[in-house]
Amino acid sequence: MELKYALGKIDRNGIGRPSCDGSRGGDLYKVTFDISGGTPPDEWCEMFRSNWDRPTSWTTTHDPRIAFVCGSQIVLTLTTLERVSQSQKAMLEQVIAKTNQDYEDLCKKAEMERAEQASIASEWKERTTKLVDEINRSYS
Repeated sequence: MELKYALGKIDRNGIGRPSCDGSRGGDLYKVTFDISGGTPPDEWCEMFRSNWDRPTSWTTTHDPRIAFVCGSQIVLTLTTLERVSQSQKAMLEQVIAKTNQDYEDLCKKAEMERAEQASIASEWKERTTKLVDEINRSYS
């Protein structure tokens, strides 16, 4: 299965504005990225969020719970373009690569389970057919 997603460009229309009201976080805003490869399935989106919140490696500037997928876009809330440039873009690429691998593994596992179930069903049908034939021969 070759279903890979990648970080696209920043959506200029998806950049929020800071409140600049002096409150904590008032200088932060959202930044939206396109996802190349189309709109990922729900399972991929859930894995992405989990991988962002708990990455395999991170820096002290990593902010969990600010990233989510919305359609064919990734949204970072409460950030700045400077943070994106300094660390979050690289983290996004890392998280997307891990999510692609996790999703591929999930799909392979599901396919193996489907194949195993199909094999079990086929064997059952074969055994049942033989038994029915044997029973029916006894009536002849």
